[in-house]
Amino acid sequence: MLNPKRISVIGISMLLVACATASDGPGVKTEQTTEPRPVDPRADNAEVIAQTLPGLIVTLNIEGGTVRSYETQIAAVSATTQAEGDSISVTALSNGNRIATMSVADQRVNAQEEVGIVELESRTLIGTMQLPTRVDTLIVESPGLEAAQEIDVRDVFDAFCEQYREQSICIEKPQ
Repeated sequence: MLNPKRISVIGISMLLVACATASDGPGVKTEQTTEPRPVDPRADNAEVIAQTLPGLIVTLNIEGGTVRSYETQIAAVSATTQAEGDSISVTALSNGNRIATMSVADQRVNAQEEVGIVELESRTLIGTMQLPTRVDTLIVESPGLEAAQEIDVRDVFDAFCEQYREQSICIEKPQ
């Protein structure tokens, strides 16, 4: 009696051999391009891109009442919206002057099935803010945090502006 596993292995091997020998020679590569045509205005990103400005994407990792870690990245961002309800406020400063503020919804208090209302000890929040100019400090505030926390972002801007000097956010504006 033949082993079913052996029959499967023999069958697969025969199929592979048949596929390998079915070719009638080396394949011929062909390339084809279409004629250039204008972009359909309805599909053009120009309108969306025109609504963005340089700004920051801010990621906050919060444990209990403290921001444990953060990441900031300069990017083209759309208009900032303000969160409603429990939120964390992030204010961007340049030489002590307020430049922009964003609020990010804080899901610190959460309703869970079969558990009820719980307060999350760890959470990650992400928000964006448009910035008309370079900033040096972010102030993070929330009723759920033990105290306002300062984040120095000068290094982020230094690294970005060293590579992209022509960007509007990197051009020094007269005081």
